[in-house]
Amino acid sequence: MATAEPLGALASTWQGARAIAEGPRIAFRHGDVLLLCGAAAAVYTLVWVAALWSAAAWDQDVAQWLVPTMGQAWWEQALQGFARGSAYLLVWLAAAAMALPLGLPLCAPVFSLLAERTEKALTGRPPPGLSLWSLLRESARGLLRGLSIAVLQVAGTVAIGVLSFAVGLVIPPLGALISAVLAPCWNALGLSAMALSFALDNHQCRLADQLTLLQTERARLVGFGLVGQVVGWIPLLMPLVVVAGTALALRLHGEGKVRFGHDPR
Repeated sequence: MATAEPLGALASTWQGARAIAEGPRIAFRHGDVLLLCGAAAAVYTLVWVAALWSAAAWDQDVAQWLVPTMGQAWWEQALQGFARGSAYLLVWLAAAAMALPLGLPLCAPVFSLLAERTEKALTGRPPPGLSLWSLLRESARGLLRGLSIAVLQVAGTVAIGVLSFAVGLVIPPLGALISAVLAPCWNALGLSAMALSFALDNHQCRLADQLTLLQTERARLVGFGLVGQVVGWIPLLMPLVVVAGTALALRLHGEGKVRFGHDPR
């Protein structure tokens, strides 16, 4: 039994990773979904542009604050140059890392519409009772929920970083292992939560049920999110992750793993 459980978790993780392939497959079979993916990509890319513009505006000030001017010796100048370069890189990586979780909730209206079109392409019908007003209402709720998830995701990443640093001071290999394993899995789970949330919110799925889904299908959603993170670093491809997340949400509902708001209690 102890051996079967890890193998089952690995199989679920692989199943979730493969689910990302549904995104391009669905988009290229349905022209309206592909067209909306293009519009969503344009909006989502604007968030990345804003984040990188902020990095460009603040990188020099942050680098000078982190690395004050040293002496005039050649080795001091070389060390300062290396440290300043590392600080610049840190600022740009931080901006990109913030754009990835915050971009999805900020683009909630267009991604909710993309989830609705994807479901219609897959099932032949949109979510029940989803009028324009209800779509806008659920998009607003999705924005608030997505921002909450993004804040938790960033806070968890910081907490993991602090934990791995503290453990690394005592046992360096263990600290590196914690950082290398926990941080990607945590961020993967957060990305999956947001990618599926647009379809779930369109069906008035309660937040409690969405959180329960993250617990019961943790391995599958980690696999989905790990691959989704790789794809998501290319902003133009993020809508395909949402399309795949919509297909996965519908599959999980069909398997009885998640309850929609209109399901009988």
